[in-house]
Amino acid sequence: MIAIWSVLGLVILIFVVPFYALKELGIGILQRASTTTKAIGLTFDDGPDPTYTPRVLELLAQYGVKATFFVIGERVEAHPDLVRRIALEGHELASHSYTHRNALFERRPLQGWFDTRLGIHKLEKLLGKRTRWFRAPFGIYSWSVLAAIHRSRLVAVNWSIESRDWHPAFTPADVKARVLSAAHSGGIIVMHDGGRGGAKTIHALEGVLQGLAERGFMPGPLSALELRS
Repeated sequence: MIAIWSVLGLVILIFVVPFYALKELGIGILQRASTTTKAIGLTFDDGPDPTYTPRVLELLAQYGVKATFFVIGERVEAHPDLVRRIALEGHELASHSYTHRNALFERRPLQGWFDTRLGIHKLEKLLGKRTRWFRAPFGIYSWSVLAAIHRSRLVAVNWSIESRDWHPAFTPADVKARVLSAAHSGGIIVMHDGGRGGAKTIHALEGVLQGLAERGFMPGPLSALELRS
């Protein structure tokens, strides 16, 4: 009986605590800013993608908006010129790990450490400078991922406004409506310029940018916000 409870306790410690405390409750993970202005963070995950990222960059340039791009290390290696373009156009780059896998359910316990560290290394080596932020795939962190973030002296950031551009039932109009209805001062929006969400983002983004401007919001990169957990 003691063995059963010990195993159950270990499962809770390894899987349940990180999922609910870190992702669902956001304990120790930055999700918003404390601000008296209508500044709002705009972030993109899962790129760079040669199909979607250029269109996202075109729309951001058209509206004079800067953003933070959380890029995957494998795709940094595959599309270095696109990463350089993001940087040259004045946007902020941050790591989204080396591979896009769920830290709790698609990796062995210690893989999170090596994958996180490798993704950060690939990006910083290409940029020639240190980065500031990290976001885990799916916003899910394991203890080994957190240890790697701490060792790299980065800040873990999730979001408070999820566009759901990745959801198969959502249309670009749904994505736009969801972001605008949830927008709040100091919020952090997550959209995607790669993966399952990219195709909808490129059709929803212009409406999102227009709608935010009409509501008086000032979208920008995370570095423009005073973040708090």
